[in-house]
Amino acid sequence: PLLKIVIALRSDMLHYLDEISMPIPSILRNRYQLLPLKDNAAREAIEKPAAAEGENFKITERFGFTPNAMQDMMQVLSKDNEVESFQLQLVCRGIEEKILKGKRSKYDAFHLAATDKNGLKQLNNDFFGGKEGIQFFIENFYREVLQKLEQVLPSEGFRENNSDLGQQIIENQLLTDSGRRRSVDKETLLENGATEQILAHFEQERLLRKEPRMNTFYYELSHDTLVEPILKVKKERLEREEKIRLEQERIAAEAKAKEEEAKRKAAERQRRNARLLAMSAVVGLCLAVLAAFYAWKQTEKAQKATKEANIQREVAEKSLLKAYQSDIKRLEETMRKYDNDLISLQNQKAESDIIRSTRIGIIQVHNKIDSINILINKIK
Repeated sequence: PLLKIVIALRSDMLHYLDEISMPIPSILRNRYQLLPLKDNAAREAIEKPAAAEGENFKITERFGFTPNAMQDMMQVLSKDNEVESFQLQLVCRGIEEKILKGKRSKYDAFHLAATDKNGLKQLNNDFFGGKEGIQFFIENFYREVLQKLEQVLPSEGFRENNSDLGQQIIENQLLTDSGRRRSVDKETLLENGATEQILAHFEQERLLRKEPRMNTFYYELSHDTLVEPILKVKKERLEREEKIRLEQERIAAEAKAKEEEAKRKAAERQRRNARLLAMSAVVGLCLAVLAAFYAWKQTEKAQKATKEANIQREVAEKSLLKAYQSDIKRLEETMRKYDNDLISLQNQKAESDIIRSTRIGIIQVHNKIDSINILINKIK
């Protein structure tokens, strides 16, 4: 049977066909380069599918565009009378999704549209927000793909947010520092945090495309026109991260300042307490010196008083001893007198009562002398 094959590939991959031109000489005979659409062709590509009928066009109602709406769209999409098909697809996709979103909610965006005499609703430029709205469809495609990623693959536990992870993969791995697309093999992307699910989602949403090459798959952004909006989002992310970093640094600086202030106050309290302790020690030392001085003075005073008392006692004892000695001399003199009287009475042969009385007087004097001697011994 007759077999016809259509091969679609990028122009920079055309050399792969040349490599098999020897076994298949006719492979390069019929070639067609798909160039950007001219303005008229772009208008038809926008209007005809929107107004088409049939089984393949039942997702939304048939609709058209007012001249002003079409003019705004072409002014945004057309560059030198040419329209990139990828951007055109993004805009048409955004319009249809806006229509579907209105049908799913209480607010039907079609209320902004007029209806022509053939019953075909004509969307005016208010429906999509004029030129800014068309530009938004192009720039917001990247953001929508990231948002859908978190809905399709919700983050698990403490794992990094999938949309943030996907954003880092696109902006850090698939774009060069100079802002150009980069083709990266699957293994490298997986080693840098990508997952099979994330790559599949990006491919399904046509953010990325993959090509088999050297026994693996290589991924890259699906079109150059995505580079500018991605760089814009990346700039916003970096600015946001920079604000967060500066805020964290500010908070850390404030915390450090508070910590240093607390340390300073604690050190000041310690110094103040040390001064108070030192002052207390000095006061205590002074009081101790005063107490010691007072005790020394009191001791000295007591010693002096004791010394004076001892002197007075010695003086008194000497006076008393002298008095006792004087009494003994007197008693001894009396005793000698009694002795002489006794001898005289005995010689005279006096009466016995007189002699007895004299002897008793001698005994009494002798006893007094003994008592005084005892007192004198105590004093000594």
